[in-house]
Amino acid sequence: MKNLLIKSESISDNLEIKYADAISIKQSLDETFESLFESLGLIGEQYDLVYGYGDKIVIDFTKFISKKLGCNYVLIPNILEHENIFRNKITDLNNNFSPYDIHLDPLQIIIDDNLLKNVDSQKHSSGWACIIASLTACYSWRNYPHYFKTEYDSEIDFEINSCVSKINKPDTEENRRELCNALKIFNDIENTLETNIFKESAEHYFVYNLSKYTNLDCQFGEALALGILVISHVINIGLAKRAHHCMSKAGLKCFLPSKKIIIKTLSTLKDFVEDNEFNYSIINTKKFHLTDLNSIVDKVYLMALDLNYKDNLAVC
Repeated sequence: MKNLLIKSESISDNLEIKYADAISIKQSLDETFESLFESLGLIGEQYDLVYGYGDKIVIDFTKFISKKLGCNYVLIPNILEHENIFRNKITDLNNNFSPYDIHLDPLQIIIDDNLLKNVDSQKHSSGWACIIASLTACYSWRNYPHYFKTEYDSEIDFEINSCVSKINKPDTEENRRELCNALKIFNDIENTLETNIFKESAEHYFVYNLSKYTNLDCQFGEALALGILVISHVINIGLAKRAHHCMSKAGLKCFLPSKKIIIKTLSTLKDFVEDNEFNYSIINTKKFHLTDLNSIVDKVYLMALDLNYKDNLAVC
């Protein structure tokens, strides 16, 4: 049997289980999955099993390899940073945000707290950003239903808010289990709806557009936190305050580029969404069009700085 191990660069090469081949992937990837696949010399290779051990990039690329080579795969995430762990879909941010359906289910998804506990809890906190994003998504779903392909469902809205109410800092095994369960629930809801309702409020597309203007040298959830604060401020200040409270409770940090870059991202967001034929809500409304971007960004900066320097301020 010939196996392949795809792992995060930060993970030691000194593994107890030996594989036929092992490849390390950087956290910050600046090429497409297709290009990486070719540059690693994987074209024409045959593997019985591919293991993906590491962060979001590794998990997604492992699924991509499985799709290209038609082989089974096992996922071993070491960071609970995204609901993509449980999804059979990936998006290549470096290839015009191309989506890929992975038709083969993983043989196993190994969630082992002996691995998770060795990672800074702040990295796991980024996983809660996917859950918090649902606050703005559900608000828009309720108030702008005509922009959505899926009919509003109050029961799903309630279930989502129940998950939000369980947000905690994932610094214990129990809290990490709660986060993992929440990510599973969200994936189940997505599969039921056959659409990604949690990205229907533009936080994710804000991040995708942001990546055109700056290097996202952070956890995806930290960039998403910025998108959530920006979009929720556009929608409703009370929603922004609730999102900020949830982020603080989770111990989530916020990626924070210059105000100029944030304004550039916001001002081009509508064109970006239309050019990519995304199906989005608040971006297409008069309220978004009339928003004072400078005022929004100033408010977002204050909330983001509070999240990023909360511990330091507490010591002082």
